Amino acid sequence: MPSCSVRPVEIIAADLHKTLYECCLITEQTSAPARATCPASGTLSRKIQHKTVESLLKPEKRSSLRDVQYYFCADPHCSVIYFSSDNSQITKDDVNVKVFNKEGGDDVPVCYCFLWTRKRIRDEIESTGKSTAALSIAQEIH
Repeated sequence: MPSCSVRPVEIIAADLHKTLYECCLITEQTSAPARATCPASGTLSRKIQHKTVESLLKPEKRSSLRDVQYYFCADPHCSVIYFSSDNSQITKDDVNVKVFNKEGGDDVPVCYCFLWTRKRIRDEIESTGKSTAALSIAQEIH
């Protein structure tokens, strides 16, 4: 199971980790800018960990992965998911999972690492009145 990020349980449990699309906290230190503009949509995008990109790529696409900084394009209408500092692009066709921001449907993962989907969260809220997703994830990544 891939590791997402390391955040204190208290921060995630209090939902303070929910800043713009920070599923996987950047722990890698690179000299690349923290944000870059998607070459396809012009969306200002955040750095993403190299291991996140690598783990979501289809096996036959992994050899094309470059040793550069990648960014996540959160624009739901853009087919680019990741792009690099040297302008290579990874699209929905290149990854082996549905991407939350890019796909509709209940089976889309909200958290790839711990199998939280829209349906799982919605079902929990309907049955208990709240979701424990953030706390559950926090407890797993301690």
